[in-house]
Amino acid sequence: MYAASLPSSAGIAAPLAAANRSHGRTRIAFGLRAGRTALETLYQEGCSRVLRPAMAPGASPQAVLINTAGGITGGDTLDAEVRIGPGAGAVVTSQAAEKIYRSAGGESRVTTELHVGEGAWLAWLPQETILFDGSRLQRETTIRVARGGRLLACEALAFGRQARREQMRSGLLHDTWRVLRDGKLVWADSLRLEDDVSTVLARTATADGAVALATVLYVADDVTGLLETAREMTACTHVTAAATTVGGVLLARFAADSTYALRRELVPFLSLFLEAAEIPAVLPSAWSF
Repeated sequence: MYAASLPSSAGIAAPLAAANRSHGRTRIAFGLRAGRTALETLYQEGCSRVLRPAMAPGASPQAVLINTAGGITGGDTLDAEVRIGPGAGAVVTSQAAEKIYRSAGGESRVTTELHVGEGAWLAWLPQETILFDGSRLQRETTIRVARGGRLLACEALAFGRQARREQMRSGLLHDTWRVLRDGKLVWADSLRLEDDVSTVLARTATADGAVALATVLYVADDVTGLLETAREMTACTHVTAAATTVGGVLLARFAADSTYALRRELVPFLSLFLEAAEIPAVLPSAWSF
């Protein structure tokens, strides 16, 4: 008979968890070449990958971000940087919703930096982020838009998968935005939900029971001309929605009782807003139901 002495699970849990963490980094840059937007830089590392779907002749280029890890959890990191050179324009989206799973320790971190040059435009349209019960997410988005540049950005959050009757009851969400025009901070926003998240979301002064939220930003030299259009479109939705301008930024918020209901309103809103803002792009096929 032989006996073996094995180390306790407590002694190996932390090193094993650290070794199994996923880290991804993406760098994408588009520039103007012979009067057309062309890819200048593409760097991908770790679990991050980028697809470039074939587009019709003359159509604006698209880049599709992929997390090959299938989701992130405590200790994982995703870092993305997108640069659009002067006069160029592109659409960046994601292949699927990003899933933030229950954390066994530590926080997941997602960092995004968007740079739009003079006379350029960017449509930043990733699909929603789904937060599972017990997940812990620190997300930071920094946007820099030069004079004459335009940016349309949409970020959606789903607190659990409603189709499976899942709910994010506890955990952490710290979502921070910074928008700079010509190097000057013009808009900042920070949302922090921790511990009893479902109770906070149920309060009338916060989400009034909504479990799917979205923020749409439009940054341009003159956004006031589109404010009335944005308000007319939000008034026609079947969810709670409104639009306003703050510091030269057009801001629209959406709150719904399911991800499906949220997407049902976001898809036409984004499509019509791209047209109203005269951004020569179409909503990515990844947004199709």
